[in-house]
Amino acid sequence: METDGFDFRSSSPRARPLKVVAAALDPEHDPDRQGQGYPVLLKLSRVLDPEEARLILERNPFLHATAGSRKLIAMDTSVETLREQKDRLQLLLAEVEADALAEQARQRMEEHRAAELRVEELRRRNEILGEIEW
Repeated sequence: METDGFDFRSSSPRARPLKVVAAALDPEHDPDRQGQGYPVLLKLSRVLDPEEARLILERNPFLHATAGSRKLIAMDTSVETLREQKDRLQLLLAEVEADALAEQARQRMEEHRAAELRVEELRRRNEILGEIEW
């Protein structure tokens, strides 16, 4: 059976890549006093997980992200500036998504290794107990 055409992530909340699908002035924030930039609301293609939100905040202090939300707030900018920078923004989101997936895989490997060590210890104990004559 060929599996090349199947997307095994389709049941995952991460089935869609992380992308900006809309941008508009954020109605919840006021523009800065000098009129140089505004907070811009960016709607994402899907909800951010906690690791992605953390990575976005670490890598770009002008982007405010919240886990469990589909929005980013780009501070002190304009919609026009963001349009000009859309390729850089998409690259940042792709890197964040890839790094978050890699971190999850690393954590799962650590959990798997810890479980293997526990099973190995239980087997060793069972062997020792099995050798004891009652």
